[in-house]
Amino acid sequence: MNNKKEQIILAALQLISERGYSSTSVQDIATYCGISKGSFYKYFSSKEDLLMEVFRYNHHQVVLHSEKIERREDLSKREKLVKLIAFEMEVLYKNRDLFLLLHKVVPSHENQKFQPIVKKTKASMIRIHKKWLLYVYGSEVQTVLWDVVLMWQGAIKELIILLGESIRILDKEEAAEKLVDRLDMAVQHMKTMEPILTSDMMEKHEKQEGEEGNEKEDELQNWFLLFKEEVRQLEFQNETEIMEALHLLKREITRGDPQKILIKSLIRFIKTETKLVHSLSWLEDVLEKNEYNY
Repeated sequence: MNNKKEQIILAALQLISERGYSSTSVQDIATYCGISKGSFYKYFSSKEDLLMEVFRYNHHQVVLHSEKIERREDLSKREKLVKLIAFEMEVLYKNRDLFLLLHKVVPSHENQKFQPIVKKTKASMIRIHKKWLLYVYGSEVQTVLWDVVLMWQGAIKELIILLGESIRILDKEEAAEKLVDRLDMAVQHMKTMEPILTSDMMEKHEKQEGEEGNEKEDELQNWFLLFKEEVRQLEFQNETEIMEALHLLKREITRGDPQKILIKSLIRFIKTETKLVHSLSWLEDVLEKNEYNY
């Protein structure tokens, strides 16, 4: 993904969160990026095509942040869960219009192209929530795991729908703490009950995630997108050099025969900015696992 396409995605995310999807035109996005409307269509065939990319980017924010929280050593498992839910609420609330739009779009037969990505994203969030519940509660939640996943997702969804102009939750972390309190109670009271949802019933949802595209390549693309945005926000004096190093790093990782010495050197250079060390750990982990034939 080139820099201009990334810029358009980030601009669209910003404008949609501020104005709403229906009030944000292609011309608005192009003007915000300093390009012509014609140039916009070199990167995206339509506003709807861009919407899918924005939705994918937004989802990967949650995925990558989830992994970042899990690696923190200064928090207990329960505290990590609170942080994750608070972040989910913040991202979804900030992009509430996008969230509501896509959940309205999916049932419509006029927008079949949106359905695969939204279904895949739902399956991905189910996987993440399932993983976290097992991580925090262990065997206690095993028999009613899917019921608790449903409670978690239902609570978040309804909160986002309700949180409009008339209802506001200023402290997302406090709200997340209360939600985790309720998950604690649910696990304790439900663990001896017969589950509503069984593993057999949910099997097709777990399979859904792997049916569309290549999840790992999507994650890598979005990691670079998010990391570049982090670099811009931190306003380093050597930002140009860091961006060039990231460009070379991405090109080297995704080529057929990557040079490990070059990759390690580029990572080492970027890590000279200590504020970026933690965010780089996700990339280092996947490279260590050889998930990109590194």
